[in-house]
Amino acid sequence: MIPYHPDFTPNTTGSLHEWSNESDNCGMGAIALLNGERNYQALDHAITSVCNMTHRGAVDADMKTGDGAGVLTQIPYPIFRKAASSMGHEIKDETDLAVGVFFLPQGNDETQTEVKCAAESIVARRGITLVGWRQV
Repeated sequence: MIPYHPDFTPNTTGSLHEWSNESDNCGMGAIALLNGERNYQALDHAITSVCNMTHRGAVDADMKTGDGAGVLTQIPYPIFRKAASSMGHEIKDETDLAVGVFFLPQGNDETQTEVKCAAESIVARRGITLVGWRQV
C-alpha cells in the first residue's frame, strides 16, 4: 500500500483555506456519486450513516447535545440565489457563490458584531464580495 501524501499548496491564490488550521479528526465517511449528480438517495444514506454513529460519541448522554457531526452537501443554489436576491445581489454564475457558516456567541450582541466585523474584514482582504448574513 502506498501512503497518501497530499500536496499542501493551496489550489488558488486568495483561498480562504489555511493549512495551519488543519488538525486530525476521529474519522469521516464519504458518500458521493462519482458523476457529481445531485441525488436525494445519497443524502438519505449520509443521514442514516450519521444516525448510526451516535454510539461513537456524536451525541451526549442527554441525547440532545451533539459534537457537530453532520452531513456536508452541495450548495442548494436556488435557495441561496433567492436569499442573495432579497439582499439586493444577483448571482449569475453558480461558481461565483460560496457559503460560510458561523456559530456566533449567544446573548452578547456586541461580541456578535465584533465577530461579524472580523469575518467581513478577512473576506474583503481576500477580494471577495460579501452578500450578507442570514439567520437560520
